[in-house]
Amino acid sequence: MSSHRSAFGGARLPGPEQASVHEDGACAPPFLSGGGAMGALMRGHDWSASPLGSPTTWPAALRMGVSLMLNSAFPMFIAWGPGLGFLYNDAYVEILGAKHPWSLGRPFETVWSEIWDDIRPLVERAMAGAATFMEDLPLVMMRNGYPEDVWFTFSYSPIRGEDGAVQGMFCACTETTAKVKQERRSAFLLALGDALRVHDDPDALIAMACGMLGRHLGTQRCGFGEADADGVHYRVERDWTDGTMPSLAGIHRMADFGEAVVGELRAGRSLRVDDVASDPRTTAHAAAYEEVGALRAVLSVPLVVEGRLWASVFVNQSTPRRWCDEDEALVRDVAGRIHTALLRARAEAGLADGARRLEEALAATQESRTRLSVALDVARLGTFDWNTATGEVAMDARSREIFGLPPEVAISQDDVFARIAPEELADVLATAQAGFRNGARVDTGYTVVLPGGSRRSVLSAGHPVDDASGHRHMVGIFNDITALRQAEADLRQANQTLEQRVEERTGALMAAEEALRQSQKLEAIGQLTGGVAHDFNNLLTVIKSSTDLLKRPNLAPERRARYVGAISDTVDRAAKLTGQLLAFARRQALKPETFAVCDSVRALSDMMGTLTGSRIEISTDLPDRTCFVHADPSQFDTALVNMAVNSRDAMDGEGRLAIRVRPVETMPAMRSHPAVPGPFVAVSISDTGSGIPAERLERIFEPFFTTKGVGQGTGLGLSQVFGFAKQSGGEVTVESEVDRGTTFTLYLPRVSEAGKGSDTGEPEPLMDGHGTCVLVVEDNAEVGTFAVQTLTDLGYVTVLAGNAAEALAELAEDADRFDVVFSDVVMPGMNGIDLAHRIREEHHDLPVLLASGYSHVLAQNGTYGFELLHKPYSVEQLSRLLRKVATWQRRKRILGA
Repeated sequence: MSSHRSAFGGARLPGPEQASVHEDGACAPPFLSGGGAMGALMRGHDWSASPLGSPTTWPAALRMGVSLMLNSAFPMFIAWGPGLGFLYNDAYVEILGAKHPWSLGRPFETVWSEIWDDIRPLVERAMAGAATFMEDLPLVMMRNGYPEDVWFTFSYSPIRGEDGAVQGMFCACTETTAKVKQERRSAFLLALGDALRVHDDPDALIAMACGMLGRHLGTQRCGFGEADADGVHYRVERDWTDGTMPSLAGIHRMADFGEAVVGELRAGRSLRVDDVASDPRTTAHAAAYEEVGALRAVLSVPLVVEGRLWASVFVNQSTPRRWCDEDEALVRDVAGRIHTALLRARAEAGLADGARRLEEALAATQESRTRLSVALDVARLGTFDWNTATGEVAMDARSREIFGLPPEVAISQDDVFARIAPEELADVLATAQAGFRNGARVDTGYTVVLPGGSRRSVLSAGHPVDDASGHRHMVGIFNDITALRQAEADLRQANQTLEQRVEERTGALMAAEEALRQSQKLEAIGQLTGGVAHDFNNLLTVIKSSTDLLKRPNLAPERRARYVGAISDTVDRAAKLTGQLLAFARRQALKPETFAVCDSVRALSDMMGTLTGSRIEISTDLPDRTCFVHADPSQFDTALVNMAVNSRDAMDGEGRLAIRVRPVETMPAMRSHPAVPGPFVAVSISDTGSGIPAERLERIFEPFFTTKGVGQGTGLGLSQVFGFAKQSGGEVTVESEVDRGTTFTLYLPRVSEAGKGSDTGEPEPLMDGHGTCVLVVEDNAEVGTFAVQTLTDLGYVTVLAGNAAEALAELAEDADRFDVVFSDVVMPGMNGIDLAHRIREEHHDLPVLLASGYSHVLAQNGTYGFELLHKPYSVEQLSRLLRKVATWQRRKRILGA
């Protein structure tokens, strides 16, 4: 500072007679008017102890600078006089932190003593008359009682007095800490991702990732440790240090570091210890932390897999450190990436056997995918992405078809505009531009003129979005409504000739109304098919990957079993998904029986704790009387579990869950339906979660409607509850208050207790095969062949019929040779239900086993007393049911003999 203080020798400083001992706003000079809180603070400040003296004596240059500074919304300060007295505005208060208002009037060097060595050369240059500018200058400030790494962009400008000498300096600054940290984080994660992709060895992968993370955070040690299966020990294979701390490689007893610490990690919560010497969770275990390198600060992020602490990524420092949310988020991100990379690296082994079963499962799943594709085609919607910056328009095949544009050719906005009727183009563009300006959804209709002169009526809906480069796009859908417009025209024509063609007009009107209803359902169809496609693609990915791995040579038996098990589990999940879809659509064949609701709730409540986690308190309120209902008990349990899972997620894993059962005499009015008198059982599940906004209540039962993130749920849970309730003659209601909680109530018709069945004396089921003859009826050749092969392997004698007519012909030739008929339900011509009725009429002693993945007849009318096997089924399920139904036929033969 000595280099510039001599310049103040001739500067005029106010004498004691000019200074005000204490000034308030009433007698403050005009240049201190306004200025927000700092203006008021300056007007009321006691300047008698300040080297700046009373504001009434300040030089004109200082007055002008202070007036400009106080009335600016940009962070600024002025340092004036030999001691560089510090003056600042409201916008600068946030930068000072806890140093405000202590800093007002104090020397610049005193205010920012911790960074003075960094900025002193810049201050000296400014006081020597040269302006300076720094961009993203890194500093370490102590503005809130602890050191912070910060970055600033600022300029120092000299302020000259009337004599031309520099008397002070002016600074305009902005803190760029968040920007710099984000840029560094993004660059780090990009480099980490590139590095992880080229490492196949798990140990090398861990060492590389921990080294990059430790160096980025500026710590002394970073590592990855896995918890042993016993949950007691913690194994560190590889870690990274900067050389000042020892490696932690080895096996450690977790409890040595404190049960509170271990409890946090086992619960899946990140552990942040700024100083082990003062944190109550670690103070009693100081010796353990001393033994691992005089450890003082710890940040550890756990990886919990299937409810068990699997591993954690830890960052250590030998000095206290205040960890921030950004540090924790970065370590959590890196932990997830390490986890994913490890799973990939450890899974790279070849599998050779089991490919046949996997391919069959893939074919079955592919059939469902084909149906999804058909549903998308039925919706007849096209998609587009219009980049207004480049004029490029990305279209799918359906959109190109609507506009008559060739496939696989780049399309510009001019190509699209050229297809719109000239007389409508100006209005269409004006509507689109308004949407771009307002950032709002754009809905418009217009006529598309094809090259041959034919015209199409098109509706488009789009919404403006900005890409990562800041370029604005319009993304949306096209809908060809030519048929609808034609139907409307036909309707108008029919109205004009009403007296002559009443019947034709009525038909056209019904067609137009149906087309309109179909148009209104398109959005829901798109949402449904998109959700199903997403979930089935996930399942297909697991199956396809496992199939590829099973084809590899030198496969270890345990790995073969693991991948075969993955396929089986994935098929089960696919079956569960289709079951939820059918339950929502009320197309699933239920198996109702009379059961006590309280018994089911009591049994479920015992396992709810595992489902919801230990931080959710569960209570049940059951009536003294037993409440019976006639419904599918499995679907009832699923509905309760789905409601409980929804409540758990709404509470973020912590809160209270109450289950209540009560008999009622009326089902209340809901969703425009009147109240229904009669005996019902009401099962309520209440939570203390976040609640549901009123505008979403009407949509929560829609399929795939969910507020969760990707990968956190299918959105079918509440749809299953809704479908089950409707199909069982009941209803489901919801009451919710934001930030207070939600109550779902399932109403089911109450019935009297079921009568006790008598012992039929039925003999034990027959063993597989041994003379049991099965007539297999299946129109799908692949499924039929597989069923015959399976039954043959189990010891059955089989005859395959490709349809109902062939089956009846076989029975007409010799029905006595068959012990049971195993038939598909959905077949061309006579379906399986009608075939079963025919067999019951003509061969009443011959049992029938039906198999179906879906049938509207079964969903609406039940199984008509026939045994039903749901697709997809296992070999064990098929064999068990065949033994069951075939036993009766064999028994009748024995008795008849």
